[in-house]
Amino acid sequence: MRFIKSVLPTLVIAISCFVLGGFSVLDKKVKAAPMCFESKYQEIAIVELKALEGDSLKASINGAARLVWNEDFVEGDGEHLVALAQLPSEHDQDFRNFAYAGNAGTMKFYPSNTYAARGTEPSKRRFFPTKEAAIAAGFVASKLVK
Repeated sequence: MRFIKSVLPTLVIAISCFVLGGFSVLDKKVKAAPMCFESKYQEIAIVELKALEGDSLKASINGAARLVWNEDFVEGDGEHLVALAQLPSEHDQDFRNFAYAGNAGTMKFYPSNTYAARGTEPSKRRFFPTKEAAIAAGFVASKLVK
C-alpha cells in the first residue's frame, strides 16, 4: 500500500507529461528548406598563360581562381605578373652556371660563390653571367664584387 501511494502519483504525472508533449509536437508545422535547383552550367575559371616578360610570367585570370605558389598568391579577374624566380625548381641552388647572383629585394649583385649569394632568398635570386649583364639589368655591385 505504501508503495502504491508513493509511485502512483509519479507515474500519473509522467504519463500525462508524455501525452501533452506529444500533442504540442504534432501541432507545430515545420517549414521545409527551400528547394535549390542545380543549373545546367557551372561557372568555370580560365587561367591563360600569356607570355614571358623579363623574369616574370604574364597570366590572365577570368573567373573565380587563385594562383598559389610557395606562400604567395594572386587572385581575381585581370592580368597578373608572377616572378619566375619565386617558383621552385631544380635550379634554385645551382650557382655554378653563373658568375654572379643578384638580390631583387636590395638590387645588389654578388659573386655566386659567396655567402651573400647563397643567403639570398630563392624568390629574390637573379643570376647573371657577367658584371655587365647585372649592371644592364639595373643591379648595383656589392662590396664583395672586385
